[in-house]
Amino acid sequence: MQARPRGWKYKSMYGFWADHIAKYLFAESRCIINLASVEYSQCVSKYLTEDISFITCVFGELIDGRVKQKGTLAKMARGGDGKIYGRK
Repeated sequence: MQARPRGWKYKSMYGFWADHIAKYLFAESRCIINLASVEYSQCVSKYLTEDISFITCVFGELIDGRVKQKGTLAKMARGGDGKIYGRK
């Protein structure tokens, strides 16, 4: 989302999308379940108002009393890999 295509008038994809994604989601529901990474969730989270519930899921492991997020496993979980959810 931070990449800037050549010859574009926008600084990044964030500039291109602005609040369009957030407005679309807010029109559908007042409760958003966020499965995205921190980077991509900014497209919605920066436009939240008090009347919108925003629930963020963290895909991680509990190690030594702390939740540790491992990039590859988190990406697999977001992508719906069957092994993560116990499906065949």
